[in-house]
Amino acid sequence: MKNIISIVWNNWLKPHKESVLLFDSTAAASEIALMLNGEWDGCNGVIVASGDEVAVNTAAKLLEATWCYQGASKAVLGRVTTERLM
Repeated sequence: MKNIISIVWNNWLKPHKESVLLFDSTAAASEIALMLNGEWDGCNGVIVASGDEVAVNTAAKLLEATWCYQGASKAVLGRVTTERLM
């Protein structure tokens, strides 16, 4: 019982970690901030209270946007056809 009380107490006092999500456009970030009840930073970032990846992926698919967490090292390359290169 003592462990349960200490766990609940620590979770209640511990501030919730916020996630910063980065999107490929400012329009997508603005719309997704509204969808996820997040805070848009005015650029391409959205601050959300919880990082529910299913919700973020669903919102990003609706807007045909790509995203990543702030600080993630991931290359985002768009598909380029041969005709476009030439």
